[in-house]
Amino acid sequence: MHSQLFSNKTRAFYPVKSLRYYKSCGTLPDDLVRICDDEYANFYGASPASSVPNYNNKTGQMEWLKVTPKVRTKKEIKEDNQSEQKSRLREAASMAFPLQAAVDIDAATTKQIDTLKLIKRYTVDVLNTNLDSVKPEWPESPISN
Repeated sequence: MHSQLFSNKTRAFYPVKSLRYYKSCGTLPDDLVRICDDEYANFYGASPASSVPNYNNKTGQMEWLKVTPKVRTKKEIKEDNQSEQKSRLREAASMAFPLQAAVDIDAATTKQIDTLKLIKRYTVDVLNTNLDSVKPEWPESPISN
């Protein structure tokens, strides 16, 4: 049975019964080919490392196509890490603000004071993280617990 279609452009499967929906959304690729259900079962889901599903037009069968992972530039790595750093600092600041307010008006509990100290230590550790590293060693957030 052929209840699935496949696109090499999107590397995605499309159920035949959903074609009208994809077409109405304007997201239906123009290179769809019908594949059998066995091929769908073999190629849907997790793929081998550095491989993507591909329909071979010469053989008329699905195959795994080896791809070379994109290598990020040093600039891209640093920009990604700066974005992650800003996100972590925003999260810490949003948690620290009410605790600091409680401290400022002498209404903080011991636990709140201790939590604020942990957040401040975490903030400094985030600021000191090496942003040039491909895989930075981010400190563990005290507020995720």
